[in-house]
Amino acid sequence: ALWWLLRVARGGSRDAPLKNHPYVQLLSLSFVASVASSAFFLAHYGLFQRDGYGSRRLRFLGIFASIVASCTMYLIAILASTGWAITSATLPNRRRFLWLVTAVGCLNACCELQAQTSVDQSTKLYSYQGGVGVTALALKMFLFCWFAIQAQATYAGELDGARRRFYRHLIVSVAAWSLTLPIVALLAWVLSPWVRYKVVMGFEVAARFFGSCLLMLLFCGP
Repeated sequence: ALWWLLRVARGGSRDAPLKNHPYVQLLSLSFVASVASSAFFLAHYGLFQRDGYGSRRLRFLGIFASIVASCTMYLIAILASTGWAITSATLPNRRRFLWLVTAVGCLNACCELQAQTSVDQSTKLYSYQGGVGVTALALKMFLFCWFAIQAQATYAGELDGARRRFYRHLIVSVAAWSLTLPIVALLAWVLSPWVRYKVVMGFEVAARFFGSCLLMLLFCGP
């Protein structure tokens, strides 16, 4: 399904200006990383069924690709909330903004990687039940609050009706996608240990697919 999204995004942006638009390029990166993550996990669990161990290298690559996909989606949301490449060609406080995005993104990626690689697929605590996982969740909520504040300010200062409608849809879409985070954390706490990992992981993949669809419709739709 994610590969289909990639083809739709690329096919729906055949005009050179739109195809080369930075948000379409970032969306393509997110889709490729999501497809790669699913392929790595599929290969890992295929081996896991055969020998009971799987491949740690494939699992690590799957986790890493998943983090790249999620961080790219957050980057799209944060950049779009400032109006960059939509309303304005420049970033406000460019150097400070890029340093802050890089710092928060790297910290979130490190926490997510540490939390995911320390998870056992059986009956141990899931990532969001540990301290590092809770930190990663808090960083994601911080990113959403940052996005919401910036998007609201950009929306208030926009005069064009079409762009105001775009920012309105952007805020609703990112808010709907971000609501999956507390649901994932709640599932990690309330589900039985023997079904927790597969249910939560499946929900995370579905949430990423949902967020990708919303962003694709915003940037590549009619």
